[in-house]
Amino acid sequence: MLLTATAEGLGAVFHIPVADETEKIKEIVHAPEGYEFICLLTIGYPAPNAFLPKQKVIDVDKRIHLDRW
Repeated sequence: MLLTATAEGLGAVFHIPVADETEKIKEIVHAPEGYEFICLLTIGYPAPNAFLPKQKVIDVDKRIHLDRW
């Protein structure tokens, strides 16, 4: 889903709430009593001046191991 959103020009982030974020999010979205948010997928159009972090370049050949470490 993250890759598809990005391919469509959207910004997407997987987020695990910490501290009091869960309660704030439940307030914002008017979540019914008894619902818990253990993770969030936020998707939207990035602001024109949004900070876009550089993608870390990974050499796949150094990350994939077959029958060895």
